[in-house]
Amino acid sequence: MKRLIVVRGPMGAGKTTLCQVLLPYLQPAFWLDGDWCWKMEPFTADEAMREMVMKNIAFLLGQFLRAEGKDNVLFSWVLHKDAILEDLLHRLSSFRFSLHVFNLEPGEKALVERLQGDIARGAREEDVVERALERRRHYPGLQGEHLDTSQLTPEKTARVILEKLGE
Repeated sequence: MKRLIVVRGPMGAGKTTLCQVLLPYLQPAFWLDGDWCWKMEPFTADEAMREMVMKNIAFLLGQFLRAEGKDNVLFSWVLHKDAILEDLLHRLSSFRFSLHVFNLEPGEKALVERLQGDIARGAREEDVVERALERRRHYPGLQGEHLDTSQLTPEKTARVILEKLGE
């Protein structure tokens, strides 16, 4: 049975870096970063756009779950509310897969330091810190495995996840 492995956490938690490390260990696999479906100029986050993005993500994940020869589908996105994940899973209800959800939860200090480093490199805008801290407060109550990544490198976090997946 295929596995859908969801990696979620606030901006700056390390989802993208972790998935880059994980992907070779999970092969044969697909990886979709939900942020890729939001790449647009000008950025618009109204209800119509959110619906389009959810449809696109569900379509791509469905294509990956349908494809032969790839056992794992890795999906990374903020997903700061279980309702968003449940909506997505409802859209994928015609597919058979095992679900594995990992919440990356760095401490506030570690998260701010990571984001400030990204801002200094020009990879993020200043307002991301406030938005990430707001999202961060949601994760402790969410479903899935909770990983405090404050002191973990992406490689160590990947090893923890692989162990939990039985790899």
